[in-house]
Amino acid sequence: PNTQNLMKHNPKLLKTILSLLTDNIVEYACYQIESGAQVLQLFDSWAGHVDDECYSEFCQPYQQRVIRGVRQQHPEVPIIIYMAPGPFSSGGRRLESLAQTGADIVSVDHTVDMRLAMAILSDERVGLQGNLDPQLLRDGPLSEIKSRASSILNTLNGRRRCILNLGHGILADTPEPHAECFIRTVQSCQSTER
Repeated sequence: PNTQNLMKHNPKLLKTILSLLTDNIVEYACYQIESGAQVLQLFDSWAGHVDDECYSEFCQPYQQRVIRGVRQQHPEVPIIIYMAPGPFSSGGRRLESLAQTGADIVSVDHTVDMRLAMAILSDERVGLQGNLDPQLLRDGPLSEIKSRASSILNTLNGRRRCILNLGHGILADTPEPHAECFIRTVQSCQSTER
């Protein structure tokens, strides 16, 4: 059965499955830390595709449990949470909910303007990560990659806790010179701020 059917017709079974997955994710995340990971990113590819009621029942509680479970064993490790863009997360609609999971940093997808994300998450106890469009990184041109990365950096300027990254995963066919341009743009900005 698919997940949507389980939500409607057998939510108890789905919650049992989600609990088992949560326990395993906590165990694996702790293993990653014990093997040298210095930061964790939880990536929820599904939560932006369910309505608010389903998110509150089937997503957020399990996100929170993962974060609490990792924190109990490794309170020093920063945790980033990311939700892939979907019809129910557009316009930054779920950023506040992601911040309520207890994560240190909320990763902003590439469909959300970073100024909007900063307005929604104005409490600087929660950091921001994001949000260069991975398609722009792949397709270029280099001048636009540099311009857009610089623009995001300027928007984040003054924000205490921020990470410039992609607004989704890097595409497999991204040319290395494009990734290098992105990295060098960030590095040049960091060196001018020192």
